[in-house]
Amino acid sequence: MNRRQSLSEIVRLVIVLLFLAGCSTPAQSPTPLQPTSTPTHIPTREPTATILPTATFVPLTPTSSAIKVPGGVIIAAGTTQLIVYGQRTGTSEDGVHVVNTGTFDEVETQKEMQITLSGGGPPLFAFLGPQQFTNNAGETALANVSIGSTDNPNVTVAVLWTSDIDGTLPSVEPLSLHESLFSMQSGQAVEEEGWLELGKIWTSDSTLKPEDQQEVLSFFLFHHDEETFVLGFLPNYKSVFPPEDSIVSALSTHSGPEYTYLIRGFKGGTIYLPQEAMFALPLPILQVNYIERIK
Repeated sequence: MNRRQSLSEIVRLVIVLLFLAGCSTPAQSPTPLQPTSTPTHIPTREPTATILPTATFVPLTPTSSAIKVPGGVIIAAGTTQLIVYGQRTGTSEDGVHVVNTGTFDEVETQKEMQITLSGGGPPLFAFLGPQQFTNNAGETALANVSIGSTDNPNVTVAVLWTSDIDGTLPSVEPLSLHESLFSMQSGQAVEEEGWLELGKIWTSDSTLKPEDQQEVLSFFLFHHDEETFVLGFLPNYKSVFPPEDSIVSALSTHSGPEYTYLIRGFKGGTIYLPQEAMFALPLPILQVNYIERIK
């Protein structure tokens, strides 16, 4: 064997031994990666002025312009009952209340009306319009009527509205009990001109005789441009009407597009009424502080 061959055999033997050694050595865990640089430290800025004592902080301005006013609003009025919208003392939400005019106790037999005006209960109404009625002057007047179902199969809710019949506004006498029992969320202040449409709402119970049915409650829709509101009268609201609007000492209002009214008040609250539809739709409440007939 020459010298070159001996050297090749030695190299081959060394490679084999190294290979065998590598196969018999346990695998090593990979070395964890180390960050190439340390995180940059973000310095904190020292206040440039001393912090004021807590008692001197200016209160945050509410994001909403809504305020609470005492008394709620009267949506509809009858002889012995009222529909009031607002928050009763001891509750946390504004809502519809059917109450006695003298005591402001809830009228239990009117729960179906309360639920309907709040947007609950079965939604279907039968729209019947226009129907013939007699107005205050004894003339034929046309009115739209909707009759709706309730959760009680014996009780239906009926709604009438017309621009041909005069109506009487709620009493302007101070209602101290009303103001102490209810409050109302009032928002944006408004001053609008428009015309009025008289409405009436009542329930009918098939288990009762006609003389035992609940009374009819009157309300008003207010039309301003393309908007329609339900009027809600704040306690001690002011009114200015021509002398001819007074009938037997009861203030009467003329409805229809030919009469124009100025109303000052606030927006706030929603009730549900059918308007030529099979559903009771939400209508915004215009809270009346002042109403005047200007035409």
